[in-house]
Amino acid sequence: MEKKISVQQRILDTASRLFYCQGFNNTGINQVIAEADIAIGSLYKHYKSKNELLYHYLEMQEIEFFYNLNEYLKGEGNPKEKLLKLINYRIQLGEFG
Repeated sequence: MEKKISVQQRILDTASRLFYCQGFNNTGINQVIAEADIAIGSLYKHYKSKNELLYHYLEMQEIEFFYNLNEYLKGEGNPKEKLLKLINYRIQLGEFG
């Protein structure tokens, strides 16, 4: 049985995809509304503005980054190895090069 996604999560997922693919400035609220298949009132019920939606997108990205980083570093006790693993993690994310 498929779990139903909340309207708020659907908005955030849609905005996240659009912000990532098109950039914040090239993504309009009307596009988010259309692609999330919601009413305009639903968007503004959960997010007061496009900037607030961006804030929540960035917050979600930060939480996900550090959660995944902690999982990647789990069990590594040697500080030097931990630092090398951190660099490797960021390389894998495409942040260097």
